[in-house]
Amino acid sequence: TMETLPGTYLLTSVYTSLDNNYQGSSVTETNFIVKSRSATTIAGAKSLYTGNLFVYTSSSNSTSANVLLSASIKDNAAVGKDVRNAFVTFFEVDATGAMTPISGAENLPVSLINSNDLTAGSASATVSLGTGTGNAASYRVAVGVTGSHLNNVYAPEAQALVTVSKPFEFKYIVGGGEFSNARSSGILKGMNEINSSYQYDLKYFFKGARPTGKVKLVIPSMYSASGQLDSKPHVYVVTSNTVTTLKASNYKAVVSANVTITEIDTDGITHPVDADAALTFTVVKRLADGEQLAVMLRRKSGGIWYSSFSGGITQTQTPETRSYIKVPVPEPRFRTTEDEVVSPAAGRSVQAYPNPTNGAFQMYLNGYNNGGAVIRVIDFRGIEIHQRDIEVKSESEIVNMDISNHSNGVYVIQVIQNGKSEATRVIKY
Repeated sequence: TMETLPGTYLLTSVYTSLDNNYQGSSVTETNFIVKSRSATTIAGAKSLYTGNLFVYTSSSNSTSANVLLSASIKDNAAVGKDVRNAFVTFFEVDATGAMTPISGAENLPVSLINSNDLTAGSASATVSLGTGTGNAASYRVAVGVTGSHLNNVYAPEAQALVTVSKPFEFKYIVGGGEFSNARSSGILKGMNEINSSYQYDLKYFFKGARPTGKVKLVIPSMYSASGQLDSKPHVYVVTSNTVTTLKASNYKAVVSANVTITEIDTDGITHPVDADAALTFTVVKRLADGEQLAVMLRRKSGGIWYSSFSGGITQTQTPETRSYIKVPVPEPRFRTTEDEVVSPAAGRSVQAYPNPTNGAFQMYLNGYNNGGAVIRVIDFRGIEIHQRDIEVKSESEIVNMDISNHSNGVYVIQVIQNGKSEATRVIKY
């Protein structure tokens, strides 16, 4: 019985006979090698990964969510074999290409998708993934297959981008998923048979304030960084360094960012490509058109690294069905009636949301220095009804407030730091 696949087994053959003429035959030993077979995608699929791509935490105060990691594999050989002797492990891939097995998602058994087909199976696990220190976090997840079947864990079809986000509602845009490369162009033109992945989470406050957050793309391509078509696939990871502007209008956001492009090849080796590229990333979500996006990645020295649309134009396309452009705010989607350009600028601001409120609301403090500050709540008579000391820990601080025990009306919320104050009005109903 061969209990370990793949493996090398010692076979021993001994010839015995009742005929004395054949006595004295020698014992023969040889190594019998059982090799793994290739694990590929299910017919029609563009990735081994079939699990969640976007998940919200249970509340804005929660920092983790349960994420379903799932993969489907197929033995596409002319004579396919049973995939139930294969095992699946999900890895987290860091910026250097190093892989770490995800706890609770290691060496998972493969079950048949259809009991009548031994050549196709799936494996899954539910794990807890966090948002880290920000509002959202993205995870590059790789699918590794071992046992009777093997795959290249660094291959484009083995990888996915998974996003975990807090469900903020006030001027917070977030999304993640996949989009087709079928009409892409540029030096790093994408692979038609494999989707690109995207993730973004950006928060902004008012005109002239600095947007915070990030954008990430993973682009599979058969082209090298020099633009040469070659025989091996490449995976290009695009990570924002600085979000320079965010132009938001009803149902649409256009993000400009300075980004770094890195290649992680199929051997897991990282190669720098461009540390100062320019990204224009557009997301649209209208009731009539549904979800749409566009990607334009320009090279500083001139030319286009990648465009999601042929001809290097920023025409939007509808993402794949496994795409999640979610901007969790009431309509109008970005709470603006005209285009609003958000870019780095000096100054501080304070805003409240929801406003009007039935009591509970959040204060959004932007541009404050780290350190102590005081929040005062003043009623329509000019009488202070509440004072609170806070510790500002970031330039975009969020403070939970509650005036449920006070009468309906208009209140002034004042924030004081280093002798300077800003204020806003809150209506309680």
